[in-house]
Amino acid sequence: MSTRTAFSNLKNNAISQNVAGKKMTRATTILTKEVSNLKINHQIQGKENVIANVKESTKPATKPVRSTRVAARRLSKPKLPEIEEDQKMEVGTFVPKDQPISLPEGVLDIDAADSANPQLCSEYATEIYAYLRSLESREAYKMKEDYLAGCSINGKMRAVLVDWLVDVQMQFRLLPETLFLTISFIDRYLAAEGQTLHRTQLQLVGVAAMFLAAKVEEIYAPEISDF
Repeated sequence: MSTRTAFSNLKNNAISQNVAGKKMTRATTILTKEVSNLKINHQIQGKENVIANVKESTKPATKPVRSTRVAARRLSKPKLPEIEEDQKMEVGTFVPKDQPISLPEGVLDIDAADSANPQLCSEYATEIYAYLRSLESREAYKMKEDYLAGCSINGKMRAVLVDWLVDVQMQFRLLPETLFLTISFIDRYLAAEGQTLHRTQLQLVGVAAMFLAAKVEEIYAPEISDF
């Protein structure tokens, strides 16, 4: 064995013995001191944070300020008029005093058989007919015998129009009252505006009269496009 290898083995043994016996050098002592100082500082900072948290928790909690709301003004309800319980409703009649509330002589009372049915109101039928007769006696509803005099429309044209309206009434299955009211509208219009009405507009007057009459009498009135 050479001397160089022998000296190297001695150095290695010395280093391994020092490490096994934990013999520390100057550099390691400096490092250990720095590490211990860092741990102490970290512990002190941790204690300071705990103390600060304790102090903050011991402070009295401030209550949040509540926002005050202004109450809206309530509107006063209107007072309802007081109704007396025993107050009777006054029922007026539309029939003139000089008009008798009875059927003409020889006219059969067709509503007498319905007197037991309260929904048909047969007890008011006689008064209704008397009111309708009173309307027909007014000047606005009276028709002159020569109301077509001086008009461009004569009786023959009116008869053709009425025949056509009868066919329309049967085709649409309208009530007879609708047809009667239609002819009444036509005659009254001819009596009022017959002097200015041209014969080409007569059918238009008949259609408009039946359309209005169907609106009054029918439950399901035909549309204007059906005519």
